[in-house]
Amino acid sequence: MTNLKQVISSVLRDVIQAQHEAASYARQLAQSSQQTTGGTLISPAATVGELTLNLRYAIQDGEDITEVKVLNADVSDRLLGNISEQLAKLVIRKLVQQTQTSGVPYARNGFSYIDDLGDNRRLIDYIAHQMLTRLRANVDKLYNQQHEIEVEPIADQVLAVGEQDLFLHSDIEGLFALSGGAELLAKTRQVLDDEVSEEIHKIIHEEQGAQLFSCRTERSLRIEIDAERLKDYPAEAIQSITLKVVPPQLSGPNV
Repeated sequence: MTNLKQVISSVLRDVIQAQHEAASYARQLAQSSQQTTGGTLISPAATVGELTLNLRYAIQDGEDITEVKVLNADVSDRLLGNISEQLAKLVIRKLVQQTQTSGVPYARNGFSYIDDLGDNRRLIDYIAHQMLTRLRANVDKLYNQQHEIEVEPIADQVLAVGEQDLFLHSDIEGLFALSGGAELLAKTRQVLDDEVSEEIHKIIHEEQGAQLFSCRTERSLRIEIDAERLKDYPAEAIQSITLKVVPPQLSGPNV
């Protein structure tokens, strides 16, 4: 015995997996052909054909009722936005502080504006936007199975933005090429490794009352689909459903 939702979900999952494998195999064939012939690689497109499933079943007494936790997108986005804003200020502030105490001759080498980066609203907004974009893109990795927000995955994304969008910023990366710059970069990374996680813990603690998840009740009919067992049911008890899966229209050449 199973329920109707499980059957439909399993079919759709298998179709999606088959589509993924077909596309991967098509790309491998195209790459192999290019290596053999030396021709231009044409981006391949492959699709699993249309599928029609006729399901015969009998409805059992009762239904399966489950409660699932659903992420409150607005609340989560507000929290991630707050984290991004505060952490953008933190990483910039720590870069300024470490530069000022490093002994690196930054001011006389054209980097005196480093002292004012903590008040640079455009830079803060840019770094905050990059952080929020990465956190949104990885939101499924930020919560554990107990529906609690995880600090380390957030810290990983924040530090990645610091590396790629702050330290490699066109106005900043030259700082680390100065005498003592490599040591400055290493020290700043070390400080941020410690303080970013601590700041995230602090923000999450302040947001303890936020309802990040809500409960949703899902119901699904209990059904019997085993062919041998269906023989024991009267004909009028047998139901049928047709599930038709149509592949998306793909543009470009097919392989």
